[in-house]
This record gives sequence, structure tokens and C-alpha cells, in this order.
Amino acid sequence: WFEGKNTVEDKEFIKEVSVGKSRFCGSYLEVVSEGHESWYRGKKFRLRLYMRNPEPIRQIIAEEMM
Repeated sequence: WFEGKNTVEDKEFIKEVSVGKSRFCGSYLEVVSEGHESWYRGKKFRLRLYMRNPEPIRQIIAEEMM
């Protein structure tokens, strides 16, 4: 998932990680990855995980991306 730390088989990489807050569901961690386009999804994939304290997890992922 981390560009530059991949194997030949890896086809999807994390491009962005952020935190936010939804009015109804609370705090979330959002991970945007980019991979190959297929018939069932586009090139970018957005994953939003709702949790109590997403900032420490965002920091860990952001550090691995560097």
C-alpha cells in the first residue's frame, strides 16, 4: 500500500490520509488510495472509517507514506 515500499504484485497505493468529523456519525479516518481502474470501481478508492480518536492512526499511516 505504501508507494516505494512495494512488491511487483502491488497495484494499489495510499495517496492521502486525513481525519474529519461527520455531523451524525462523529470522527472518522479517511484513506484515499489509487490503483488500476476496473469495471466495478474507478481509479481512486475512498475508505472512511468512523472511530473515536482517528488522529493517532492518521499519524502512523502518514509517517509510513513518507
